[in-house]
Amino acid sequence: MAPPPMPMPSPSPFPGDASPHMAVSVSTSNLGGEVSSSLSAPISLSADADAVVDDDDDDFERVALLPANTAATEDRETASSAQTSSEASSSSPAFSLREFATRGEVCLFVATFIYALQGYVAKVLEQTVPAIEVVLVRSVFSGMITVATGIQVNRHVNGWANKTASERFASVVGKSENFRLLLIRGIFGASAFNLAYAALPYLPLGDHTALFFVNPIFIALASWPVLGEKVTLADGASIVAAFTGTLLIVRPTVIFGGAPQSSSFWLGIWLQLGAALLAAAAMLTVRYIGKRETPLVVAVWFQGLSGLSSASLLLTPLGALLGQTPIVPNAKEAALLGVVSCTSYAAQILLNRGYQVLPPARASGIAYLQCLWSAMLGAVALGEAVTWPSVLGAVLICGGGLAAALYKKKENKAVRGGGVSKEGNRSTAAMRETELVPTSERAGK
Repeated sequence: MAPPPMPMPSPSPFPGDASPHMAVSVSTSNLGGEVSSSLSAPISLSADADAVVDDDDDDFERVALLPANTAATEDRETASSAQTSSEASSSSPAFSLREFATRGEVCLFVATFIYALQGYVAKVLEQTVPAIEVVLVRSVFSGMITVATGIQVNRHVNGWANKTASERFASVVGKSENFRLLLIRGIFGASAFNLAYAALPYLPLGDHTALFFVNPIFIALASWPVLGEKVTLADGASIVAAFTGTLLIVRPTVIFGGAPQSSSFWLGIWLQLGAALLAAAAMLTVRYIGKRETPLVVAVWFQGLSGLSSASLLLTPLGALLGQTPIVPNAKEAALLGVVSCTSYAAQILLNRGYQVLPPARASGIAYLQCLWSAMLGAVALGEAVTWPSVLGAVLICGGGLAAALYKKKENKAVRGGGVSKEGNRSTAAMRETELVPTSERAGK
């Protein structure tokens, strides 16, 4: 599947990268927060909010790298987008390809397909290239883009030229008092990233994608004991739906009978569920960090630790024990590695553009198309069987998450005053409102 964000999340276990021009998850995500994270979020592996289950959690790395003058609340973004569309339609009746291509729905539609395509390419690639090597190449590429983008954006906000070298360094790697939390979040995110890629060879592409979408359920379950947040009736219903959907995909013989699943299938199941659990832990950690650090800092730690962890596994005897012996890729494999890296970047830009201009519930609904694309690519390009239990399981997982998102949207409207949600009831999409520069610095500008 498209690796997200944990965003962090919308849900993609393959985080993305950053653009100086729009919100980007840098697995977070990323992929919005992240990053998402969802990023949707894929990484969309990060979130700074409550009720992550209703937004771009799949991304597990959806961290938005927004210039100061573009950050806005979700309500203002949505209202502005609607007003712009209305004005454009009244003053310019002619069809505009540029306007159509940048619509949130179109961006998300294309992004979900690219993510699924990326998962297909990675699955083909891992037939000859170790999964950890794929993670290493992608992390290095994403890390370079993340740092370069962050510095470029920082040059245009809050007097970057007037900052000392230590202040510039801190704006990229964070404050020393937050290193412990950033390290924990990075370890969770990097581990989820590696497990998601490691699971790809053992599972049908559609099942691989659908199982990662259960990470919002882990977040909902952990939010009460960890963050003291209530689990609503809608959250409970989505948990039951996701659990039932997972059983339909896994089909344990003790319940369904028939021939037992292969050991490799079960290995893939546990790896992917472990990835979803760790992605949820990464999101919760980012929510705990809150606005003490910028999305850029969170993304840099995630990408750095992803690269370090994959390199340490690949280049030590432990890698050989795990069957992850590095190879020198041939021309075809090198090209496919480039495709995985580039498609993750392109998909995350489109994904975060969609989450930037659309209401979270609508965006999340479109993001679930990734399950459909993955199942179709697996069936058509890889010859994987599509069974009715798997289809029904994916529908239950995605439907449960979407229903919870719609309920949370209605609940948030009821408690919102003046366009701002009550404290402690922010969604994962709120990461898009977080700028590269802390609020305290912007206020003193």
